[in-house]
Amino acid sequence: MSKSTIRTLWIAVCVVALFIAGIYAVSRTTKTTAVVLPDEPKQSELQKQYVAKGYTDEVAALLEKNYSQDSSQLLSISYTPNILDYLQQPYFRFANYDRYLEYSRKHPEYPIAQVVNRTNMYLDYDFYAHDIAVDDYSILVLANKYYRLGESYVPKDLVDIPSNLSTYAMKGRREAVAALETLISSMKSEADLTVRVTSAYRSYSYQNSLYNTYVNASGEAAADALSARPGYSEHQTGLAFDLLASGYTLENFYKTPQSQWVSENAYRFGFIIRYQEGKTDITGYSKEEWHLRYVGIDAATYITSHDLTFEEYYMMNEVNEQ
Repeated sequence: MSKSTIRTLWIAVCVVALFIAGIYAVSRTTKTTAVVLPDEPKQSELQKQYVAKGYTDEVAALLEKNYSQDSSQLLSISYTPNILDYLQQPYFRFANYDRYLEYSRKHPEYPIAQVVNRTNMYLDYDFYAHDIAVDDYSILVLANKYYRLGESYVPKDLVDIPSNLSTYAMKGRREAVAALETLISSMKSEADLTVRVTSAYRSYSYQNSLYNTYVNASGEAAADALSARPGYSEHQTGLAFDLLASGYTLENFYKTPQSQWVSENAYRFGFIIRYQEGKTDITGYSKEEWHLRYVGIDAATYITSHDLTFEEYYMMNEVNEQ
């Protein structure tokens, strides 16, 4: 065998040996650096129950993490894929959840925030179709087309309104009358304007007679647009007052400088203009610039600065007290 042949064979053997050694080294490296995948996180029993209702794994995890105290209620209510959008509303109430869904179905034009708030105010019912008995003598009592004062509801602190401020003898609650006197005197001193009170506290029986007068004259539908049914009138609380400017009717009070002054300053004395323009769907009444309601300075300031109706303010505080 020639030297060149031996050399060639030797090189071949070396190449084979290096190839085998390389395979062995790669094999060892692969074994020692193999990636071990972690086990998938296990679902808790609560998450499994949420998933069984139809929620995704992600939503189930968020419900358990953020609403653990509400798990029993979450499992009892109907499934909806956007449950988190409802839960994140500041005035959400589990008791109203099915009503939210029904109201949203009927009114897809409203975003969820309005669906929740409007339902909380019972606007998913027609006016007078849902009755809530009221036995509240605080200055934040609500009387409207859902909240009804009883026939025997009479505030115990009614006082006479000074005769020089009213068109005839009438009464109101002591705190509200004192604030009204201050408002009227301030209007005079600040703007040299005067008003008189043309309506204040009305008893249940008086409101009944007034309402029936409208019914007999124009029918129930027209009466409901102009007057509250007995028990549903704010005047029965002793906290509502109608103002009249000399030479004007109630209906054109808005044309007066008195109306402008009241609009800008009533909150300073604890009053709000109860029925505002563009809020009829909430209050049930057309605008009444002459109708003031006493709620106290803090509430009046908040309501006025946030452009709220009293229904909205009441709902916000009622829900927070639950």
